[in-house]
Amino acid sequence: MRPWVIEAVRGLCAPLVDGRVVPEHVELARDGSVRRRRPARQAFAARFDPVRRAVVEEETAEPPHLDTERLDAVRVSVLRAAQVLGTPVDIEWSWHPDTGLTILQARPITGRRSALGP
Repeated sequence: MRPWVIEAVRGLCAPLVDGRVVPEHVELARDGSVRRRRPARQAFAARFDPVRRAVVEEETAEPPHLDTERLDAVRVSVLRAAQVLGTPVDIEWSWHPDTGLTILQARPITGRRSALGP
């Protein structure tokens, strides 16, 4: 991977890692229904500009929200990952308009308490 690509990935992740962006959090019950939902907090979006080879931050009117199509795709992936691993899972994912859902990471949930409370 080219060094500028690595830097671009780091640049895109930085607002999430440093807490300036908080993603939407959706907790599903074992049957796939939405159990809890916390909206995103995001005043800007980071995108990679291939011409400038740089990460650009742009203000957003409102935080992104999982629409039905995306939530259904995530739900199917979570339930499949839980089936494969044999335990409830936490997944991290991304969505691209051309390629759709990409699972970045899936791991067993190890704590008993939800990130949203007891």
